[in-house]
Amino acid sequence: APDGTTIDLAFTDGSGGTPDQRNFAAIQGHIIVSDDNLASLEGDFGFQVTTNTTTNTTTILAGAANVSAVLGDSNTNLTISGASLGVLINKGAGAATYALVANGGTDSLNGLGDLTLTGSNLSVKINTTGTPVTDNGLATGNPLTVPVAGGQSVVLDFRSTDTANVEDIEGSATIAFHSFATVSGNFSFTKTVDTANHLLKLLVGADQVNVFWGAPDQSFGLTVSNGQLLLALYEDTSASPAPDSYALEVSGTAGLKAFGEISASGNFDARLSTGTPAGISSESISVGGSAHTLNITPNTPVSVSVTGASIQFGNFATINRDLSLQKTDVVASGASQVTQEIFTISGTVDATVGLKENSTLTAGISLTGVSFGLLVQKD
Repeated sequence: APDGTTIDLAFTDGSGGTPDQRNFAAIQGHIIVSDDNLASLEGDFGFQVTTNTTTNTTTILAGAANVSAVLGDSNTNLTISGASLGVLINKGAGAATYALVANGGTDSLNGLGDLTLTGSNLSVKINTTGTPVTDNGLATGNPLTVPVAGGQSVVLDFRSTDTANVEDIEGSATIAFHSFATVSGNFSFTKTVDTANHLLKLLVGADQVNVFWGAPDQSFGLTVSNGQLLLALYEDTSASPAPDSYALEVSGTAGLKAFGEISASGNFDARLSTGTPAGISSESISVGGSAHTLNITPNTPVSVSVTGASIQFGNFATINRDLSLQKTDVVASGASQVTQEIFTISGTVDATVGLKENSTLTAGISLTGVSFGLLVQKD
């Protein structure tokens, strides 16, 4: 070296179980890239390239940690912070295969007017290598790691999916539609290819979903808590494919917010399925590390139920049974935003009207099987 010190260069040759470093290149460092009109990127990176002369296969490992990125201009953009990425690429005589793991850190979508999106713990996993990406090629092995600058590393862990061809996205997100609704929860999207049965499958899941449907300031409206969405979509990839099909289930607990003396609660469940592939009666959908079961009955028409519905009007009246709800937004002539919100609730109900003491009707009337309608509006 220029200062007179000696730097030893030692590479293993693959004998004795050591890696073959005779055809090996590695680069690590901190990189900052900026284009004021398009994007900026900063983070710690690492790259490795190895060649197996026996199988004539080149393997590329690339990783990044502590990544911050802005995609778009200063007004409209996707902002990412605290992200990491690991990629393995194998290229032999045939087509290249790869495995990818990306953790998105904290993400936000900006500059789209009334639509905003923020996310955290976003995870993307793709594997087309036909292996679990481990040191011994088996699901019982240790996952490969990609070294990056600063002594850090990114782990490529596909042991749970073994050799499957898989694309998986999971994370937590909040989506807000300024004058309509806010939705938050844990989400997952998993795509698998079953070449033996000529089937492409997309599984979508969401749990711990909270929804607000009403005023932009969330002072008045319909709420949904502890919601769950399970969706399976199927595509027949055979030479004579059957029509695409799907199965869906949505459930949660609903209530009303800031309706004065009126309070309400109830559980809802909606199901629908078309001609799903033969032999599939259920799917296990993972969301946030928890497995949820979607039970499937092919060719089931839309089924929506609201059970345990209860509306309380102060201490004067109570309405129980199944109900339907509808919301209408009114925009006054010349206005650009909603000027009035109307909620309509209807159904065949049981009701009690009168004086109560300790939740017991002491004087009044009880009605069974009554046609009920309620309209509530806010200007």
